[in-house]
Amino acid sequence: MRERGGIVAVLFLLTAALLAPQARAEDRATCKNESGDAAIAGCNSAIASGEYKGHDLAVLFSNRGNAYYDKKDHDRAIADYNVAIELDPKYAHAFNNRGSAYIAKKDYDRAIVDYNKAIELDPKYSEAFNNRGNVYFAKKNYDRAIADYDKAIELNPKYALAYAARALAYEGKGERGRALVEFEAALAIDPKLQLALDGRDRIRKSGPAAAGSTVPAQKGAKDAQTAPVSSAADEATCRNNSSPPDVAIATCSGLIAAAKGTPVILASQYLSRGFAYWRKGQLDQASNDYSEAIRLDPKNAAAYNDRGVAYTRKGQFDQAIVDLNEAIGLGLKTATVYYNRAQAYWGKEQFDQAIADYSEAVRLNPELAVGYAERGLAYARKGQFDQAMADHNEAIRREPKNASAYNLRGSTYARQSLFDQAIADYNEAIRLNPELAGAYHNRGQAYVAKEQFDQAIVDLNEAIRLNPKYTSAYNLRGVAYFRKVELERAFTDFTEAIRLDPKNASFHSNLGRVYERQGRFDEALAEHDVAIRLNPKFAIAYADRGLAYEGKGDRARALVEFEAALSIDPKLQRAIEGRDRVRASSPAPK
Repeated sequence: MRERGGIVAVLFLLTAALLAPQARAEDRATCKNESGDAAIAGCNSAIASGEYKGHDLAVLFSNRGNAYYDKKDHDRAIADYNVAIELDPKYAHAFNNRGSAYIAKKDYDRAIVDYNKAIELDPKYSEAFNNRGNVYFAKKNYDRAIADYDKAIELNPKYALAYAARALAYEGKGERGRALVEFEAALAIDPKLQLALDGRDRIRKSGPAAAGSTVPAQKGAKDAQTAPVSSAADEATCRNNSSPPDVAIATCSGLIAAAKGTPVILASQYLSRGFAYWRKGQLDQASNDYSEAIRLDPKNAAAYNDRGVAYTRKGQFDQAIVDLNEAIGLGLKTATVYYNRAQAYWGKEQFDQAIADYSEAVRLNPELAVGYAERGLAYARKGQFDQAMADHNEAIRREPKNASAYNLRGSTYARQSLFDQAIADYNEAIRLNPELAGAYHNRGQAYVAKEQFDQAIVDLNEAIRLNPKYTSAYNLRGVAYFRKVELERAFTDFTEAIRLDPKNASFHSNLGRVYERQGRFDEALAEHDVAIRLNPKFAIAYADRGLAYEGKGDRARALVEFEAALSIDPKLQRAIEGRDRVRASSPAPK
């Protein structure tokens, strides 16, 4: 049964359609852009014209609701939001706006329901996260409020009001120092934001937090422009590597905009902001800031090091090595820089050079346990397992509570097909650090090798929960589902892996195998083509392309593909079996 308000609205719309005055474009603009009685009059005229339907009409009702909200006529606002939602049940803004009206009426539970729906419809709706945070703040559930403000800021790093709201939540928790950082981050973006000005001044005076402080509900904040601000506290926040990344970015941006220092000081601010972007995983922004730091201060060895690390993370290993060479050439001959260059050589599978750099790193810092552990992996890739195990054991001896050391030793056991020993090490890594996604992934991989697919899937689920962008975990879980012949689930995982990393040849090859098993041979061939284009020496992809041609009945082309695979890897079993099977079958037509 419809709510009473809904019936009234429908009757009104029918009457308006009968009257049908001519719509004026300015009425719609007035409804959207003006406030108060002028907005209401414009909305009334546009609604009464009968010219607007569906979503467009819902927007008019929502905008009129906003005007009533501004006049503090919250019941009439809610009535209009109800009609907007009835006209367009997927209109996220109408749910958000109705939630704000419910906050004003202190009906917090209904507000949360509406904000939840707005977020469900638009997961990138930063204002809805901010506003839901306001509800939790009002309910004094500060931790949940902070979680929502965090998400709002992640989606919109220039959202000054969300920084100020997060500051109030920290103040409510009694964390005045953190609150001050957040208020100043808000003011770096919007120096006139009264909520942040009041909060900053209150904390600086060490007066008691204002009783019952509230954050104004926001229906649709516009992005604020970053404005210059400079202080010793800002410098400290910008340079502090433990500052929350969003706070550091906002504060460094204010300092950069002010441009009050020498080129060397400005370079250091770009360097600090670049590191904050790196911590957020925004590697392109980080690289850009490091490049600007180098332009301003060409002798800044730390900037070359940090840009080299960013290039390594992006898989641009040659550029990384160039930058790390430059850092060393400028005199930054530390264990960390040699370790970083070793990582780049590892990425290029130049294991001898990697081992040389890991060796220099542990010579300079004999306590660098990760240097021994990573060198052990490099030895394992060369098949030198005695040296590998000696290094892993040394890493664990030096840091017996280092979960990563156990995880890496487990990988070397796995490379030797000693899966039970590998699993024992992964177990210990997880015991020491239950948040280590890589250990769950690696244990899942060992279970796949042991054909214990259900256990593997449990571990890979956890790896993905801890790191939702863990491409290898999606791919490996797809392999487990494929081996269980749960092809639709395998398809979903391989597709997600490709979405996250479209240039990974293995992911395309695996998706091709799903298509092949489903009898969709043309689609399989397309994926194998992509895999081979990405990696022309990918023997498995040639073999799988051979299987797809065999499935289509094209034995001659299948034989060509099997032989191409064997020219790359003469021991590839599926290519050997495919070639022999085709040769043993009826002769291919000439």
